[in-house]
Amino acid sequence: MTSARGERSFDDVDERDENPVKARARVVRYGSMLIEAELDLKRARHAELEAEKAYRRAYAAAMLSGEAPTVERGGATVADKQAWVEVKTDGPKWEWEGAKVQRQAAWDHYQRVDKQAGLAQSILKSIDSAFAWGTGREQQDPSRVR
Repeated sequence: MTSARGERSFDDVDERDENPVKARARVVRYGSMLIEAELDLKRARHAELEAEKAYRRAYAAAMLSGEAPTVERGGATVADKQAWVEVKTDGPKWEWEGAKVQRQAAWDHYQRVDKQAGLAQSILKSIDSAFAWGTGREQQDPSRVR
């Protein structure tokens, strides 16, 4: 089964057809997916940082703008000026919020692939062990080899 992003999941595993070669291929595939997820996360973090910088620049420019209401006794209040600034910086603010959501989604995806890669490694160890016992060859502990 393939997800919306095109990755394969454990749903496509048929336990009756497992062998060490297929299990190793799955571990390699998840390793590649993990690298891609890490790159996606880095890109999302960079996009979030750029969006935050754009918002903060727009906010500062709006606060210092000559068009901004001047806070004075009997005139505009601080709340009036703040509301005006928020209206002027609405676009950059929502771009930043969207970038935060994208970064969080990339992080969630990275964690999911990392867990699946760990499970695939665990399954590979089990399959290797089962095939070693089934063929009469016991796997030796590398620390005990003379």
